[in-house]
Amino acid sequence: MGSRVLVTGGAGFIGSHTCLVLLEAGYDLLILDNFSNSSPEALTRVAAVANVALDSQRLQIQRGDIRDPITLDELFSAAAASGRPFDAVIHFAGLKAVGESVEKPLLYWDVNVSGSRTLLAAMDAHACRTLVFSSSATVYGYPETVPIPESAPVQPINPYGFSKAAVEQMLADLNASAPNTWRIASLRYFNPVGAHPSGQIGEDPLGIPNNLFPFISQVAVGRREELKIFGSDWPTHDGTGVRDFIHVMDLAEGHEAALKTLLSQGPQHLTCNLGSGEGASVLDVVNTFSATSGRNIPLRPRRPATWRCRHHRGRSHTRRPHAPLAYETHAHRHLPRWLGLAAGQSHGLPTIRMTTGGALLLAGGGHSHSLLLKRWAMQPERRPPQSITLVNRCSTALYSGMVPGLIAGLYQRDELAIDLRQLCDRAGVAFVEAEITGLILSKTFCTFATALHSTSIGSAWMWER
Repeated sequence: MGSRVLVTGGAGFIGSHTCLVLLEAGYDLLILDNFSNSSPEALTRVAAVANVALDSQRLQIQRGDIRDPITLDELFSAAAASGRPFDAVIHFAGLKAVGESVEKPLLYWDVNVSGSRTLLAAMDAHACRTLVFSSSATVYGYPETVPIPESAPVQPINPYGFSKAAVEQMLADLNASAPNTWRIASLRYFNPVGAHPSGQIGEDPLGIPNNLFPFISQVAVGRREELKIFGSDWPTHDGTGVRDFIHVMDLAEGHEAALKTLLSQGPQHLTCNLGSGEGASVLDVVNTFSATSGRNIPLRPRRPATWRCRHHRGRSHTRRPHAPLAYETHAHRHLPRWLGLAAGQSHGLPTIRMTTGGALLLAGGGHSHSLLLKRWAMQPERRPPQSITLVNRCSTALYSGMVPGLIAGLYQRDELAIDLRQLCDRAGVAFVEAEITGLILSKTFCTFATALHSTSIGSAWMWER
């Protein structure tokens, strides 16, 4: 008789493939899922491929929500009463769309964080203290180095990433509160793609896909007319974005390996990246898919959009606009345009054009300018040739994306502080510590910057993609 495992969210894309691997490895499973973005049909097919009967000792399915403490208590109690308590939990249940998390942050904190807390409380109450947690490489935000090591700073930039980082911190606190008790593995993976070799299960999300591969698949079978490519002038070998894609079966086997390690060894807290370590562009993926399947994939590159940035609530703010956004704060409307460099290069966009006659001025430090300075420090060839000055009212800054975590107590302020002077030195940028709000001060600094560089302030830098 194999170990018995509770799998939350087991009907989803990654969950269903992992369940199949676990069944083939001899584990007995109870799958808890509310089927909000999945279908019971996936588990019917898992059972068929694994040659096990549904609702047997090997595979049981329970519809339910991890946020419901009564459901969880009943599951753990019934398992104990049957003489076959759960030996471990693999926790997939959660929401995962970055864009949706920005629109509905409370929902993501409720499902991903509160749901995980409820699950952990039930596990602790029933003495089940072995957990494999489905985390994400999204917790790294904008990494300082690539490939990304597990030791890289955790600095998420969206509510989804923050929710995963919060659960990881919860697990660390739980492990620290009861030394030599918990066995935990947090698996941070990149972009899972593909399907089981049988073709019986794969990624088939409800509604419009959020990921590249199911979109390509739906175009290939005629469910959608074409694939829209967002950007054709990124600094890559073919101009399209590059991602680290990992095959879902490799990912599933990684979960089984983590579970096996936890069950065979003593209490510990592991954090592991799961990825291929190599990048593939959108066109690489499309061309390979087309050549392998023999299906033509009609493409429609998105119309290049001009990128500018504007000052918004004290920080450089960017978005994918339907129309260009001008960088202009109320205090500077009648002054020469000041360069806001936040939008484009901090997101990896190439420079298409800019005026070369003037010096460049970065007004404010903060999130995006700091990211841009880091990129220039690591990749000097991307730094524009002009003289550049950053003016900020203090010599330190915080990534704005980290502030919610700071408020939530996930970090200490000193851990997140950015030394702007040091960063400017590394990037070859002059730094001036000064207050720049208000029209009079703005005019004064514009005059100062002109004298400093013996030239006029350059006009707005624009990006297209």
